[in-house]
Amino acid sequence: MRIARNLLAAGLLWLGTTALGQAQPTPAQTTPAAPSAAQQTQQDRMRTCNAEAGTRNLAGDPRRNFMSECLAGRMPPAPAPAAATPPQPSAAQQAQQDRMRTCNAEAGTRNLAGEARRSFMSTCLSGSTTPAVAAPTAAPTATLASYPTEAAARTACGSATVVWGTSDSKIYHLSGSRFYGKTQHGAYLCQPAAEAAGYRAAR
Repeated sequence: MRIARNLLAAGLLWLGTTALGQAQPTPAQTTPAAPSAAQQTQQDRMRTCNAEAGTRNLAGDPRRNFMSECLAGRMPPAPAPAAATPPQPSAAQQAQQDRMRTCNAEAGTRNLAGEARRSFMSTCLSGSTTPAVAAPTAAPTATLASYPTEAAARTACGSATVVWGTSDSKIYHLSGSRFYGKTQHGAYLCQPAAEAAGYRAAR
């Protein structure tokens, strides 16, 4: 009888222990630890570098290289934007530019300045033809009058001195000198006219 009671008590004890074990509450899940300041900084840098790589449209090796440098704290500078190609002038604009260069060159050739240059440029750029300024012509060389005889020369020269001029040497001789009236290729001349023509007195 005692054995039966002992067995009953043991069974009840076993049942209570099992129920107690099943009724125990499930332990609460462990809350993850907050990231450290260094981890938070690295996460922020990762987001910043990813955003910058996206802004620069990087992919493949260029993106990997950029991310490596950026995460290490060495953000590569952004590539300089390509210079915009200036628009090409239209045919009319090109023609006007060519005309401007031509007119400027022509005004420089003519040595124009001030109002004369402005007037020329206005006419030239409008497409009107402007006649070139005629180059100054040299004054015609006066024909040196010569006379076959001394009497004819005295009549023509009046009060001016009559000399004997040699055309080859451009030298004239005064009356009384030994070459007066005697050299070849010579003639009687009026002294002022001879000097104006480039003759010089004999020494």
